[in-house]
Amino acid sequence: KEGNAAKISAGKQLKGELMRELIPTFFKPNPKVPVKYGAAAISRLWAISPTTVNAACTEAWRSTSSEGEAARYNTIVHIIQHVVKQLPTADEASAMILNGNKDPEFSVAFAFIMADNNLLQLQKFLKDRTPSSGGGATALFLVGLIAYLGKGYQAARPRVRA
Repeated sequence: KEGNAAKISAGKQLKGELMRELIPTFFKPNPKVPVKYGAAAISRLWAISPTTVNAACTEAWRSTSSEGEAARYNTIVHIIQHVVKQLPTADEASAMILNGNKDPEFSVAFAFIMADNNLLQLQKFLKDRTPSSGGGATALFLVGLIAYLGKGYQAARPRVRA
């Protein structure tokens, strides 16, 4: 049993190191380091482990928590354009980030930006996420929604419609 525990521990350490290298390279915008075969690498990682791709997207977002709103926005736009849209199952990837994410605030921010780019019907998404029956998942989502709105309210400005 000790041998297995050591292997598991070493595997977790390796995965942690790999994620620290992958996230800034593939999951965050970085004009200083162009990635030649990024779409192929992301597609392969998705084929191996969709949950790892989802976790990397979330971690990329979380790593910008001390940065300005522009950096956070650019990170999500990068995830949509250079990760989600590059996958053969872009709809499945979007659904995983929107519905199966452990960070409700990231899911909400992702949904708003997708809606701004006409990639998601926001009203339907919000109705689907807040059924009248409620429940733990609904409460968690609403907490994330309120947190996101609370943080963005101060910097928000009215939209100008053409």
